Amino acid sequence: MKIMFLNIFEGCQEPERFGKIVSFINRENPEILGLSELYDWDKDNFTKLKKFLDQTDFNSHVFYKSANNFHVGIFLKHSFGQAADISEGLGMAKAKVTIALDNLELSVIVAHLSARDEDTRLKEFEIIAKNVSREEPTIFMGDFNSLSPLDPYDDSQLLDDMRKAGMDKFGGGELRKEVIQKIMDAGFIDAVRKRSQAFEYSVPTGYCRDPNHFTKLRLDYLFITESLRSSLRDARILRTEETNQLSDHFPLLAEFTV
Repeated sequence: MKIMFLNIFEGCQEPERFGKIVSFINRENPEILGLSELYDWDKDNFTKLKKFLDQTDFNSHVFYKSANNFHVGIFLKHSFGQAADISEGLGMAKAKVTIALDNLELSVIVAHLSARDEDTRLKEFEIIAKNVSREEPTIFMGDFNSLSPLDPYDDSQLLDDMRKAGMDKFGGGELRKEVIQKIMDAGFIDAVRKRSQAFEYSVPTGYCRDPNHFTKLRLDYLFITESLRSSLRDARILRTEETNQLSDHFPLLAEFTV
């Protein structure tokens, strides 16, 4: 089973880039796909969403709106049993689906956490945490806009770079990494770090349009619960010449034997 996540940057307004993303997804052929920043995909009776569905072969999907156009979607080759919008009290949409596979019931959560600051993201995770259970087979993925304590940042250099960029997204006097730490403390396993000890950054790309992506950072994650650890075959950030131009984030891919 192949699972993919991609932040497509502001709805992928350029027709040529939209076509490249569709071609890439079709060739990779994930069974479960999470997308974020689906700006305006609900406009004109969901014209953009319908175009995507027409050009791919997903059998089912969920689409959840946010108050600020940061919509998210989950697209599946399987049918799903339940779907939930877990966005109450959150600025950006969060979606959860439950899928009945041959030998397990799998929960998939796609989240896009705030780009504002760590305190806001901590509040968001507190809400999300009410909808996840470490006892269930769960995949929790998305653009978390957060730094991991497992990644080898030069904290003083990164803080200096942030000050020069005029931002405090990751803290002021010190780097803040509480969100990812709380996710791991809740029993979730960082799938990419599980498979690679190298620094697998997810921004910036050659297409990058976001000034917050001023240096190599890992902002996109795929976490799994303990029950999925033994079935994880691979997890990686797909950094290639092709994916360098798809979005301002690189896609994330994981493969399982389930």
